[in-house]
Amino acid sequence: MGFEYLSPTKIVFGNKKFNDLGKIARGYGNQTLIITGKRAMREQGYLEKAIKNLKSFVFPVVFEGISQNPRASEINEAIEMARVNECNLIIGLGGGSAIDAAKAVSVGMDYNSIEDIIGKTLEYNKISLPVIAIPTTAGSGAEVTKGAIITNIEKEFKSGIRGEALFPDVAIIDPLLTHSLPAKVTAETGFDALTHVIESYIAKKANLITDMYAEKAMGLIAQNLEKVITNPYDIQARENMCLASVFGGLNIANASSCAPHRLQQAMGSILPDISHGAGLAAVYPTWLEKVRPYEKDKFEKIDGIFQKEGYSSITNFMEKIKVNYSLEDLGVKDRGMIDCFLDKISGNVENDPIENLDKEMMKSIYEASF
Repeated sequence: MGFEYLSPTKIVFGNKKFNDLGKIARGYGNQTLIITGKRAMREQGYLEKAIKNLKSFVFPVVFEGISQNPRASEINEAIEMARVNECNLIIGLGGGSAIDAAKAVSVGMDYNSIEDIIGKTLEYNKISLPVIAIPTTAGSGAEVTKGAIITNIEKEFKSGIRGEALFPDVAIIDPLLTHSLPAKVTAETGFDALTHVIESYIAKKANLITDMYAEKAMGLIAQNLEKVITNPYDIQARENMCLASVFGGLNIANASSCAPHRLQQAMGSILPDISHGAGLAAVYPTWLEKVRPYEKDKFEKIDGIFQKEGYSSITNFMEKIKVNYSLEDLGVKDRGMIDCFLDKISGNVENDPIENLDKEMMKSIYEASF
């Protein structure tokens, strides 16, 4: 019964809560840097709305340069913009990449470059700028986690910056912001949320609270993800998916993830244009087959949630939402790349229930995922 649980992020959840951004922001700073991706937030009108909402309370400047998987060079550019404009508040607007970038900027201000801390866990008392996270996808859970995944393109190294200083101060979760997502993005980000709750459920660090959130979130995803893929304007289903994503993020912050996330990050080091959700989907069926014997009781509960017995309970769901990718589907044509992936694996794999999870085992997962 002994465990620790930490979630310092204030969660503001509900339709039209995005309208409260200015009022919320004024309590944290008077000069803010809004960090977004390269097109979507402006095209969908969310960036303009954020700026208009903020101007009555704080002065906003904008960095629109974050890739699908945020790159160290982009973070360094954003840090420089924050310094020049003397920003004392960072807002991440967009998917998990924009929010991870915002968190990285918030802790990177007093380093020469963000490369200095990629792959490291920061001291618990590390000073950081306050962050407001506004997700526009239902999947990453980055709005409530204590990590930021950044890719150093030059060194072909994708890993996390971790530590309590990376928890956002506020997460504004407005399900209406997810309505414009394309079906493919909805499916891949929704699958990402599912991986968070599956992995945190069977992880060695799992506890009573994370188990409760995982079971609830899996139920929400099983009942709602297909709905939002086929009908993006199903308001109730969107709300449920956003809630599942939050639960997944809370779980990752406290129970962490398992081997698939390490495997995907390593792939992303070499192939940064593969989406996080797609990369996870490619390695998931083989990992599920290998991990199931170590957590039979919990997988029986998962089977009950997805109303199908055995190994196929999740893989069948993956087929339904059309994320049943192979590595070859994602552009990995050369099996020789597996050794390159293995060399880039970072982070702790000991949280995974699989015993003796060494490089040979991970290599076998990659090989079977073609």
